[in-house]
Amino acid sequence: LKASKLEQLLKAFNSSVLRIKDAILTIRSLELQPFISDQYASSLPAASSHLVYNSIQSGLIRNLGKPLAKFLLSRPTSFTECVTLARIKFDKYYNHKAHHLLEKFPEDAKTYNGTAFWQLPKRRPTPLTFSLKDPLHVQFVWSFARLLAHQMGIKYPQADDHHSAATLLEEYLSDFTLQPYTTSDKEILTDPSIRRKPDAKSGKLNLPTLLQLINSIEAKYSKAKDDQLICIPAHFEKDDEVLGHVDFVDAAANLRALMYGLPLTPRHEVKRIAGRIMPAIATTTAVVAGLVCVEALKFFAFLSPPNHPHDPLPTALLEVARNYFVNLGAPTIYSIRPSPCRLQSLPNGVTVSTWNPWTLPIPHDAPQFTLSDLITTLQERFGLSASLISQQSRVLYMEDFNFYNQKLGWSLLSLLSYDPEDSYVDLIVTYHSGGVDVEAPRLRIILPSPSVSGTSS
Repeated sequence: LKASKLEQLLKAFNSSVLRIKDAILTIRSLELQPFISDQYASSLPAASSHLVYNSIQSGLIRNLGKPLAKFLLSRPTSFTECVTLARIKFDKYYNHKAHHLLEKFPEDAKTYNGTAFWQLPKRRPTPLTFSLKDPLHVQFVWSFARLLAHQMGIKYPQADDHHSAATLLEEYLSDFTLQPYTTSDKEILTDPSIRRKPDAKSGKLNLPTLLQLINSIEAKYSKAKDDQLICIPAHFEKDDEVLGHVDFVDAAANLRALMYGLPLTPRHEVKRIAGRIMPAIATTTAVVAGLVCVEALKFFAFLSPPNHPHDPLPTALLEVARNYFVNLGAPTIYSIRPSPCRLQSLPNGVTVSTWNPWTLPIPHDAPQFTLSDLITTLQERFGLSASLISQQSRVLYMEDFNFYNQKLGWSLLSLLSYDPEDSYVDLIVTYHSGGVDVEAPRLRIILPSPSVSGTSS
């Protein structure tokens, strides 16, 4: 197998489903079937036969797994197939799923503690049976079929006074064969905190199975009328009545409500709710980023000039700065003036805030700077006695505990945990004064240069 042929094969699959026929023709031109024949493989050198087989198998399996193969086999190529698939989905969502739940959890099912399983907030479902006389059933299948047809670039008829949706569906479903519910061994998770484990074998295919799928795909798409099959993403649009997006959402939501015995919601209310659902991640991120930029521009606009770098920020900045509360679902945006930073007076007479970290550089004779020296330095500089020193969740010192008092003579660097490239370490220190614990800013230990400190602990 030439390298150029394998590359051609992989490129055919990497072009998604836009050129399915080209991909199938490429596979056929490679004549892969002989490679799974022992007789053919024995005519090649053992090494090259093994490499060729593995290259083909890994390349095909990686580019055509079960999900893609399933999509290609179920993809409609005509509006009749769109209607059929929509009809199958109706049974799957509103009949078979209910039967599956009732099969796993009958009406008299009990929980592990002996209480009834079907009690509020759980509602026992009722399987729905499709009927062309039910407008909600017709609306679901008709809107679903139109959405599929639009997505696949397939022309579809429009219902009118002379040809209602129910009449058209009856015509398209004349050859439809109902598939009854069959028992399923699919696990149902009732605990929302437990995540379903992915099936490791669900996406894997061996080469013989892959070739069978290719035969099925070729047989399906050889009958397609279009030379090039397309797949168009469907973007929700509540105001476009031709596409019927609201019709589908209305039917799907109300059928589920009907299955669980909930009251139905009018179409105009469904349209209002669906229209207010926004792409939360992208929209919220854009709004928050914009508001952050506005506040950052305010900061730089009122920043002290270079010739007065130590001047405090003027009061005008505090007047124009804002905190924002954003709720895009309402949608509302509230802005308020930020509260002043909370100041705290320490027993030594110093006033501090949460934005004023204390820094303490370790002297050049770092190996001789002990934990006891740190406590003494804090007492001399800030007039506070340290009762607890910790680095993140690791306690370095706790007053009145012999285990930690034994470490007072240890080098401070030997007690800290840091990487060689770190320039500082933040410590949390609790102080006391007059028998009362005092809250103070975090303590930042400035580490000496690596030539002085040596290796980290």
